[in-house]
Amino acid sequence: MNVQELRNNGFKVRCIHKRLYRNMLDSGLKSNELLDLAMTRREFEAEESQFDVDQRFSYSEEVCPFGGITRVEITTPDGDDLIGIAKCSPNDNYNKRKGVFISIGRAMNNKGKESVDIQ
Repeated sequence: MNVQELRNNGFKVRCIHKRLYRNMLDSGLKSNELLDLAMTRREFEAEESQFDVDQRFSYSEEVCPFGGITRVEITTPDGDDLIGIAKCSPNDNYNKRKGVFISIGRAMNNKGKESVDIQ
C-alpha cells in the first residue's frame, strides 16, 4: 500500500523526513548518535539561526546523501493513530520512497506501536 492509496481510502498520511548534513559526518560521532542529530529542513534553519549551536560540528547547508529517518503518521477513518519509523544507516544512501514504504508497513503491522530499526 502506498500514500496515495491510503489517502484515497480515507486515511490521513503525514510523512516526515529527517536528514543528516554534510559536516555532521565529520564530527566523530557514532552512527546512532548521528541519527539522533538528523533534522528536517525547518529544524535545521531554526537551529542555524540560534547562537547556542552545538560546537562539535559546524552546520553546512549541504544535505548528506547518507543516513536519515522517515516517520509516517497515519490517522485511520476511525480516528486511530498509527506510526511507523524507518532509519537509514549513515553508511547507506538515503531513499525517501524506500523509507516511506518501510514506515507504512511498520505502521500498519504494529497498530500504533513505534518501531525503529535500520533499513
